[in-house]
Amino acid sequence: MKSSASRVGLAAFAAGLLIGAVRWALSDDDAAAPSAASVPRSEGPNVLVIVWDTTRADRLSLYGHTRPTTPRLDEWAKRGVVFERAVSPAMWTPPSHSSMFTGFAPTHHGVEASNKWLDDHHTTIAEWSGQHGYRTFLFSANPYVAPSTNITQGFQTVLNTFTKPWRGEAKKATVAKLLPNDASSDISPAWIPAPGQHGGVKHAFKDAAPVASRALVEWLDASDDGAPWFAFLNMMEAHIPRVPSAAARDAVIPEDLRDLALTTDASQIQLLAHTFGKKTFSDREIEAIRAVYDAAIRDMDAATGALLDALQARGDLDNTVVILTADHGENLGDHAMFGHKYNVYDTLLHVPLVVWWPNKLQPTRVTTPVSTLDLFPTLLDVMQLPAPPTAPDGRSNWLTVARDGADPGPVFSELNEATPIAIQRIQEQYGLDNVEPWLRTFRAVERGGWKYIEAGNVKKEPVPAHHELFYLPDDPNEQHNLYAQRPEQVAPLAEALRGWVASVPPYDPSKKTKADDHVKVDRTDGADMGQLLEQLGYAEGD
Repeated sequence: MKSSASRVGLAAFAAGLLIGAVRWALSDDDAAAPSAASVPRSEGPNVLVIVWDTTRADRLSLYGHTRPTTPRLDEWAKRGVVFERAVSPAMWTPPSHSSMFTGFAPTHHGVEASNKWLDDHHTTIAEWSGQHGYRTFLFSANPYVAPSTNITQGFQTVLNTFTKPWRGEAKKATVAKLLPNDASSDISPAWIPAPGQHGGVKHAFKDAAPVASRALVEWLDASDDGAPWFAFLNMMEAHIPRVPSAAARDAVIPEDLRDLALTTDASQIQLLAHTFGKKTFSDREIEAIRAVYDAAIRDMDAATGALLDALQARGDLDNTVVILTADHGENLGDHAMFGHKYNVYDTLLHVPLVVWWPNKLQPTRVTTPVSTLDLFPTLLDVMQLPAPPTAPDGRSNWLTVARDGADPGPVFSELNEATPIAIQRIQEQYGLDNVEPWLRTFRAVERGGWKYIEAGNVKKEPVPAHHELFYLPDDPNEQHNLYAQRPEQVAPLAEALRGWVASVPPYDPSKKTKADDHVKVDRTDGADMGQLLEQLGYAEGD
């Protein structure tokens, strides 16, 4: 990977607060967290959290997409609570997972592009539930949800697709889906790299959703001591490079797009070139890329359905709360962009969220906006756990919204630092006359169907004001900026945003301990992290 000295100079943009009525401690000092022996063991249910990495809600048939991308989820969700307006507090993996695990907004926990490490002094939901008798397990296909970033701290068992013992099985699962005539990604057999590019399947470990099921079942068998369990799975099929199975392609890609879906080069550099205006995909090519994305979701849906079937047959779901969501979405040519960078539109923030708890939550669809930041307080409620020193003392969570129609208040999101590596790659290959638009930081607030966005500048220099206002029920694709026309809607949202910014405890790097080793972010056991991240579009290989 490139050294930090070679990165585009970026500075953190202070912003953030916790969502709605949840009130957080003004300090996240961990004063003597209780030991497992000093607290009673929770009598709460088992918990299974499944994250479909890089999955936007509007591409799921569950949320009205015309293609049958989620037939298994559609059926399963009839017995659960479907949240129609779930919003992520961040638009990419490290900050969004850190927020779900700690309950802190990105500004508070400090995880961003130049600091992809979750400081050890934070208390995660895995740590807290483990201290109260829960067995905890994590299986992740994403190299940023791994011990190398400390985002997995507190999980007693952590397994990744790119490390032993599942590395070989994960690679087999990925390679088994490759089609000989596919030229669309840098791991596809027929892909032809441009000068300076390289690909292949050496580091292809991410498409392993079926392997996650086996890993979880084996862990359940090996660790069964009668204690409740908390398991977290990250499935990554929807992330580039996307190589959906033939069955998924046949199920959702229209016949007239199937050849184009195999021949359109959607490798990372091509997607970036379109985003930065250095090349242009045709409308048909964009539709083909979107269709491949849909097919990848179909593969995750099939794997998730099979997993739930297997757990149901074993009796493991009899006392289990199942939560399915995503860490963020994906631009698919929307706003002339690809990937999950450089904006806070709904393509990146609006994620699926379904909660299944038979006999406890009545099946329904909830239209009130909620945030995935509230995974932490929700699990405290589900697991019947007291609030730790670093946790919320409020009760604003998904269960109260679903049961009582509680209003959690405004929903906030933020992008605190631009991703430097993409800017560097385009600068090196094409040149950029003006990088300023790509260095913007963003804050967004949503309430009552209205969404307000403010842009900042990491250089902290005077820049032209950039504000946007959208009424999502009429404009779900955020195409019509009403900022100038509707000042009466802007004022309360801007005020809420100012209160949010003023109230959040900012990230404090002075609280780092000897356990905080940022060098680990560039390492992992059994795989070259640089090339693995490069394949996912996160970094350049050495």
